Amino acid sequence: DLADEGNQQKHMSYRVIFIPGGFKPPTNGHIDLIRRYAEVADCVFIVTAGTPRKITEEWFVTHEQSRKIIELYARNLPNNPFAAGKIHYITTEERENPIGMVIDMIAGHKLVNIDGIATPKTFKTEDEKQIWDKRVKFAKFFKDVEAFAGNKQIEISIGSSSKGRDMQRTYDLVEYFHKNPQLLPDKVKVTHPPLIPSPFKVDGVEVSASDMRKALAACERENVRKYIPYDSDELLDQVLDILEYSKHCHYNVVESSGAGSGGVAGYASPFMSGEKLKEKKKVSKLTKLDEQ
Repeated sequence: DLADEGNQQKHMSYRVIFIPGGFKPPTNGHIDLIRRYAEVADCVFIVTAGTPRKITEEWFVTHEQSRKIIELYARNLPNNPFAAGKIHYITTEERENPIGMVIDMIAGHKLVNIDGIATPKTFKTEDEKQIWDKRVKFAKFFKDVEAFAGNKQIEISIGSSSKGRDMQRTYDLVEYFHKNPQLLPDKVKVTHPPLIPSPFKVDGVEVSASDMRKALAACERENVRKYIPYDSDELLDQVLDILEYSKHCHYNVVESSGAGSGGVAGYASPFMSGEKLKEKKKVSKLTKLDEQ
């Protein structure tokens, strides 16, 4: 059993898992993946790009909102990994590849004099200075990881589900450092993750952030429900509040039904089975005055 093997290795080494992704917005699949890796790792880093993702032309999901939702989901777990200090959240620069950031974090330790972190007095270009600053940041980061690990060997992996390109990332990282061993810090190994879970499904259908965005864009509140971890009105309202749902959806009329209604991404909502749901327009007093 890969999970048992991962738990055994955890006691012999300090296992660090990076989970890169968009998480815009976070789904039940995301928190399930985070939970699974938190159970077999000593430290989990959620790595996401700072670039917002579009829901509509005027509505975007930011990394700050994503972080709030992930922490909200985690508070409902039996053993909250955030409260235990196991989970750390890292945001890359806009349009920076999260996978590239993981590589830079590992390699940055070797590329900078960690003891003095001696900064050159001059740089030929601004890009050269930015690269150096990034390496210094990653060198400091890795020093913290080493402090947590103590005398244990550090094992680093990228965590993912078995979905297509996501799983390929785990192999790409191992292959990169297999070809460039000189970039690995001392006492550090880059390995395959101890487990690769199957994609998370609801009613037999894989969930994704893109489908959740479609449900949000259509202002289909009940369809959004299928993408959160628990069937809870309170949790759904909290997620929608973080995403500023009422700001963008209070004029919309939504009609959904059972089989054949279309629903989000072509799926019928499991919460409405044959009945039509209408969210009537809620017009503010100010708008009423404007119309008179």
